[in-house]
Amino acid sequence: LVIVKPDKKLLNGALTAVKYYERMRKLTDGVPGIIFCDHGTSVQVLFGNKLILLNKSHVEAISESR
Repeated sequence: LVIVKPDKKLLNGALTAVKYYERMRKLTDGVPGIIFCDHGTSVQVLFGNKLILLNKSHVEAISESR
């Protein structure tokens, strides 16, 4: 399980980044998602019935089973 997490390398106050993360927060409704497909530097994550392509630096694992 993963959640959308802002990249800490971004500059504070970057308006484009703020808008992007707000849009992702609204799309995911704050619920955890399941990684559906790994594309190297990005992943497709299933949030409910929405499949969203995100950069790996924008997601954080909250549960990992092995």
